[in-house]
Amino acid sequence: MQIPLRLHLKNVKNKKPIEKLIQEKVEKLDKICQRLISCRIVVECPADGQKKTNHDNIHIEIKFPPHHDILVKREATHEEDLLTLVREAFLIVRRQVQDIINKHQFHKAVKAAELVV
Repeated sequence: MQIPLRLHLKNVKNKKPIEKLIQEKVEKLDKICQRLISCRIVVECPADGQKKTNHDNIHIEIKFPPHHDILVKREATHEEDLLTLVREAFLIVRRQVQDIINKHQFHKAVKAAELVV
């Protein structure tokens, strides 16, 4: 990745497992798409007094060339813990990255076939 991971955890009680999981997921994404420019992640938990009205949420923003931006926002359901929320958000990101890579490879193959014909 050209720009180091920018991670902001707000009101997260047990940060180490979340940080480790996010780092692992970003490294996997970087292997799938070696051209990642940047990744910015915000994980926010409600303050103690707001737990009944607000839910944990995550925002993931990924940029890679030529002009691809992926933004995933997820909010936890009542049953979902923070680690599950992070895993599910990264599944969505990974699918979107893979879709863009597949489309790019398809267009390259079509152009190559046109040159042969």
